[in-house]
Amino acid sequence: YRDNGYFYYTRFEEGKEYPVSRRKKGSLEAPEEVMLDGSAMAEGQPFFSLMGLEVSPDNRLLAYAVDMVSRRLYRQYFKNLETGETLADEIPNTLGLSAWANDNQTVFYVMKYQVTLRPYRVMRHVLGRVLGQSGYNVSLAENGPQGLELAHRVNYVAAIVDVMLPEMGGLEVLEELKKLDPEMVVLMITAFASMEMAIDAIKRGAFYFVPKPFDNQ
Repeated sequence: YRDNGYFYYTRFEEGKEYPVSRRKKGSLEAPEEVMLDGSAMAEGQPFFSLMGLEVSPDNRLLAYAVDMVSRRLYRQYFKNLETGETLADEIPNTLGLSAWANDNQTVFYVMKYQVTLRPYRVMRHVLGRVLGQSGYNVSLAENGPQGLELAHRVNYVAAIVDVMLPEMGGLEVLEELKKLDPEMVVLMITAFASMEMAIDAIKRGAFYFVPKPFDNQ
């Protein structure tokens, strides 16, 4: 199909289980660009599902979603199609579909509840993170152990920790961070907030407890 000046198509290679997503600019005679190679991405994974490919209005960025646990809980990823770089921004527990805003930085997606696996909330994500765009030096961690490893190597002033983290719960990460540096400012965030959870986080040393979604201002 043709969209915004590009021809998009998929092709299966002999002996491979998943397609390669490609595009050409302007005409079918133009050089071919490989956006995603599904078989390469699935290599070594017991389960793999790719969906929701959406290119930004300026044709530079690709949003896509992957499920590797067979629960239809898709993790949203973003790729720079000009450089081939996969951006640090990742969004877990999504429906797998997204839509770009016209600023080429904002993405709307649907979050799924982890227990029932039902979609329940439309969310907005701004690529590049608000703190980074405001001049702060920001490090990203995919899970609790990775965040603690960073904290042991770098003297951070503050940390923003999601309550629902893979491999290690956010409240446990909070306790370990406060042991490492009692003066560190730790903000806890979650989409599953309750008064009891907020009180527990503050008792464990959190500076503040913020329910999602929240206003970046």
